[in-house]
Amino acid sequence: MKPLRLAVVGFGRVGQICAELISLSHDLSLAAIVRRAASAEGTLPEILRSIPVTTHIGQARDVDAALLCVPTNAVMETAVQILQHGIPIVDCATLHGEALRAHKNAIHKAAFHHRAPAIVGAGWDPGALSVFRSWFALLTPGGATETRHRTGISLRHTTMARSVVGVRDALCAEVRATDGRLQRYVYVELEK
Repeated sequence: MKPLRLAVVGFGRVGQICAELISLSHDLSLAAIVRRAASAEGTLPEILRSIPVTTHIGQARDVDAALLCVPTNAVMETAVQILQHGIPIVDCATLHGEALRAHKNAIHKAAFHHRAPAIVGAGWDPGALSVFRSWFALLTPGGATETRHRTGISLRHTTMARSVVGVRDALCAEVRATDGRLQRYVYVELEK
């Protein structure tokens, strides 16, 4: 059986991990990495150096599907561009509630119009975390299920801060304050 040829669109932390895992798979093949023009010439990890790097999905050859590993605010525009080429997509946008419903509806409309399949919300949350929550609720029908979001670093806000012109590197940390509110701290290293 011929391996499924995937393009990874976006090469932040999620995109890089996806690309590395696909390249190690026996039933998947990495067809291309699609990066922003500003970072297209960047160095790739050794395992990925033979993979074509493009700045637009239209430049990639023989792509069966695309994994969207871009920041949430860029997913819709990127998804529509890829669907216009008739390429199926898988996105992992971090949206909830009404925003997720609106996102799914818009993607569905574009996918239906261009006759290309789309999988929406395939990441951790929504995605696998929702499945785990459901399983735990089934396992403890008389119990209570509670989700606590702990302190985290290098969140999607890091990616957004890094995309600002003049910022060389960035790190975002999220900490719960004593009054219970979440506080985000963004540390940036400016270009010289």
